[in-house]
Amino acid sequence: MRLSSLGVFWLVLLGLLCRPLWAENGRTLSLQEAVELALAGGDARVLLAREGVEVENARSDLARSALLPHLDGSVSQRRQTTNLEALGLRFQGVLPIPRLVGPYSTFDARAQARQLLFGWGPIRRHQAARKGVESAEFESRSTQDAVATDAAATYLTALYRWETWETAEAH
Repeated sequence: MRLSSLGVFWLVLLGLLCRPLWAENGRTLSLQEAVELALAGGDARVLLAREGVEVENARSDLARSALLPHLDGSVSQRRQTTNLEALGLRFQGVLPIPRLVGPYSTFDARAQARQLLFGWGPIRRHQAARKGVESAEFESRSTQDAVATDAAATYLTALYRWETWETAEAH
């Protein structure tokens, strides 16, 4: 969780001033625990913001791949028999040359490497993708701040209502 300095100030101040609330299992729940539970408990806004960061990281990796070397390769093997007459080769003479040659094996292995030496397009796309990651990270932190603020407000509202109820019961 990353809060702005003003948000941290208010949360620390409220945490020091407020007494803890009772949790469902009978133990007390502090303001800090309430905020941590809200951030870790699967709030949809926080989950979507984190997912947005992952999406932007994937886009950045994809844009960066255009700047990296590309390697291609292939391997093949064949076993074949060749008909020389079908290829148009007819041998007539003293030595008898067979009409069929084989079976024989061929093996072929090829590798190809390509590297872009310079190109403004891929460089700019990668830079834009990195800015997208930064933007998503800022948005994620902002969302976490909003969720933490909502959790603190809910905590304080519950504490206020609890105190109001205790005061009403005392009279």
